[in-house]
Amino acid sequence: MRRPRDFVPDRCYHLTSRIANRAFYLGEDERTRFVARACPAAYFSCVEVLAYCVMSNHFHILAYIPAPRDLSEEEVLARMRTLYFGEKLAGFERGWAALVRSGDVERRMRFLSRFTRRMWNASGFMKRRRWGEMEDAVPDMIPRILDHGSRRIARDLLAILADGPRRPSEMRGMLEIANANYFTARYITPMKESGLIAPVNATSLHSPWQAYRLTPKGRKVLS
Repeated sequence: MRRPRDFVPDRCYHLTSRIANRAFYLGEDERTRFVARACPAAYFSCVEVLAYCVMSNHFHILAYIPAPRDLSEEEVLARMRTLYFGEKLAGFERGWAALVRSGDVERRMRFLSRFTRRMWNASGFMKRRRWGEMEDAVPDMIPRILDHGSRRIARDLLAILADGPRRPSEMRGMLEIANANYFTARYITPMKESGLIAPVNATSLHSPWQAYRLTPKGRKVLS
């Protein structure tokens, strides 16, 4: 078995994997599901997917691994909720609530470390740039965010939200973007991580009725 690769922070890596026996199993539906699952995994892992290509029997991912940073308890839990769902997520939520009631800080840290030790490492994804670290660097941050998509489309998206919250399906229709997974990976996720937009209901991130609003930072971009 190949030894795990040691990933160095603040570097880009080319990740690739192939189906066993070179079988051609990845059709259109499978490739769509691959992207839909990869985006939450990338967000959870704090690793940025710069580009990807999913073929019929293998895939390529260009990933950037940022330097680790301290995450608040709320951010760790928010990232966890994008990856888990159903009874497994409910079990984690019950366990966390019990720890909060107990007041045992050490046990809370051990609980969170179960998730944070899988972050900042492409081997935990097989994976997103430090949007959250740029809180006070708005002038420098915006060009880098918009470089990862179309500047015009990204600004149009912010302008749409300036009139009030919208669901992704509504925004896609107004921007004439058909592919929901592409739209989420290319615009919604990085702009949400950067603090330009935010979900209206943070407890229902996967709901089809989830809407996004413009944040004060997003309004500053438009001004």
